[in-house]
Amino acid sequence: MRRVDVSAPQPSASVVQPTDGAAELGDGPINWMRLTGALPDPADAYLVATTFTDAMLEIPRAALIELVEQIGALDDAAHAEPSEPRLDTAQTLSERPRAPAVTEYDRLFGIFGRDAQVTAYISRVLAGGA
Repeated sequence: MRRVDVSAPQPSASVVQPTDGAAELGDGPINWMRLTGALPDPADAYLVATTFTDAMLEIPRAALIELVEQIGALDDAAHAEPSEPRLDTAQTLSERPRAPAVTEYDRLFGIFGRDAQVTAYISRVLAGGA
């Protein structure tokens, strides 16, 4: 019988430090920009990662708190009494706003040097400050 490592997929969140550079932040800031259209404020952000993917996300503290609260509410609802399924009739799926695909953000924001905001941010990170 062969021995194998066993581990559960786990997320982690660590405080972004002023000394964090490109090696520590990875693609975290760019991934947040792809989602929202703006770079996060590194003075009040966390770097979120998982054990099951190499992608990272630098996320503002307020957004992380809201996300954790929403996950907690979902967990509470999952353990609550069963209820009838509900359909949000306020908007149909086709009427709800959709985020552009990542490739559209890449085109719009010119990742890695074609956008002045990204270029300035990457320069600060590579210089050792965030």
